[in-house]
Amino acid sequence: MKYQLTPRAKLGLSSIILDVEERFGPQIADRVLEELLSTFERLSNHPASGHLREDLTDSPEIRFQAVGPTLIAYRLRGFTVQILFVERGERNWKRLL
Repeated sequence: MKYQLTPRAKLGLSSIILDVEERFGPQIADRVLEELLSTFERLSNHPASGHLREDLTDSPEIRFQAVGPTLIAYRLRGFTVQILFVERGERNWKRLL
């Protein structure tokens, strides 16, 4: 299987990496990026590994995976894991979804 980031997910990912780079430097930002990309890859190989969040959405197709303070929302579309959002966990996720 493969994964695909929505435009919103790409924007969130970029924002997080820029923020980490500003606050902690390029080496840490590179590590965070590698960890997130590795998680996307893992989700594409094991799409059921994420969990449901009934407190955020009643959709049974949207799953979540936390990576440190970052929360990833995704769903399976055919043979592709569609990454919907990559945002900080403290965001108002109900408004995002």
